[in-house]
Amino acid sequence: MSLKKVALLASAALAASSVILVVQPASGALTTRCTGVAGAVSVPGNLVVPRNGPGGQPASCTLEGTTVLGNVTVQAGADLLLEGADIRGNLIVQNDGYADVIADSSIGGAVQGRSQFGVFVEESSVAGGIDQRNPQENEFAPFVYTFDADVDGGVVARAGELLLESSVVDGDVTSVDGEYTDIVDTVINDRLTVRNNALGSVVCESEIYGNALYTGNGSTLQIGGSGETGPCVGASFWGGDVTFNDNSADVTGFVLANNIVRGDLAGSGNDPAATIGEGNRVRGELTLETAPAMSMSRMMVQEEASVEVAADRSDELQAKIAERRASAEKASAKTPKSKALS
Repeated sequence: MSLKKVALLASAALAASSVILVVQPASGALTTRCTGVAGAVSVPGNLVVPRNGPGGQPASCTLEGTTVLGNVTVQAGADLLLEGADIRGNLIVQNDGYADVIADSSIGGAVQGRSQFGVFVEESSVAGGIDQRNPQENEFAPFVYTFDADVDGGVVARAGELLLESSVVDGDVTSVDGEYTDIVDTVINDRLTVRNNALGSVVCESEIYGNALYTGNGSTLQIGGSGETGPCVGASFWGGDVTFNDNSADVTGFVLANNIVRGDLAGSGNDPAATIGEGNRVRGELTLETAPAMSMSRMMVQEEASVEVAADRSDELQAKIAERRASAEKASAKTPKSKALS
């Protein structure tokens, strides 16, 4: 048994033998408001981070080891920081809201982003999947970024930026009408669909066990190996068929390298056609339209370019997260801990 599991079991035993502090909502209401920093208490019912906090500004709430027995809603413009928290229901993040789910936090239901600024899940788990949409059609791209996360129930992203890194997704991943879909050092245990992503997609050192479909994407398709969006050393494994149809990766190209495809590798209507690099193995049929191999000078130009733009996407997201988190922490600290929940 791993040390992590032993620690979790020990924590569960301690919780079972301890007195749990329960915070009752004001006036017996079913919903608790949070503005400030709350500790290791149990909140019955639902919790909301309001759009109007102190001074009329959107609220910021930090839950440190807190248990919420119902749903949590982050209203428009508000911020929620979870550190070792346990949300038994859904986490809903509304227009321009932000949720930071880190430090072994757990979401028992789904994470639902609705034109949110962003959702970041690090070293934490989501039991009911992630569903992100952009009904407000904001000028900014809502993002979902997972790092070292476990997500059951799959991921659906409709418009926005999607980055799955060092994570495990048990279910389908579907990204439609977004900016980009990048999958790095990640396991997807079912199907992958990437459709109409303006900036395309990168896959590096990952495992996708269902069928994969890429269609109508632009700018870049860097599948498996190194390219102009960054270096990639390890191979990617595809457990089913992989199909590329009608993509227009006309900015930094369409390159496949270091891929092991158990099914068929197929596709047509791609402009430019796919450039096949080294290290690919296809056990099924190969019917994908391909371009002539790149010259050595072209490959050198790509390698030099990759140094400049290698981490642009992840760096951008990390910068957004750092700025929003710092602002949220500052706002949360303004409210005394004793008044965080009401």
